[in-house]
Formats: sequence, structure tokens, C-alpha cells
Amino acid sequence: MTVCARNGCEQIGQVICQSCGETNYCSRTCLIHDEREHLVHCSQTLRDAIQHLLFLHIVLRTGCRNKPYEE
Repeated sequence: MTVCARNGCEQIGQVICQSCGETNYCSRTCLIHDEREHLVHCSQTLRDAIQHLLFLHIVLRTGCRNKPYEE
């Protein structure tokens, strides 16, 4: 079980952020109230996902499997 990510809330997190899929909230209300603080984490997660998808696209188009970065 995961606790709601909003500071001060200790309810069980049942709602997951649809953008990053990583952060749990007890309700849509807590998600909305925590939006500004979560946006920093969520944006980084989305940037990482986009970078990974671009890498996969390059691999599929060129067949080159040399990673530009190490995981």
C-alpha cells in the first residue's frame, strides 16, 4: 500500500498520476492540490520517457544499438 503523496495527507494512495504513472494520491482533490510540487518530478519523468523513446526509435530505424548514455 502506498500513502498519498500530498504533504500532510496520510490516506492510502488509490489515484495514480496519469502523466508519470508513478505518484499516488488518495483522491483527485489531493492530486490537484499537489500539482505544482509534483510537476517538477512529473516533468522529469516525462523527459526521461521521451529520451528513451527517441533512443528506441533510432535503434529501430538504424539498427545501431550503441547507447548514447549508460543506464
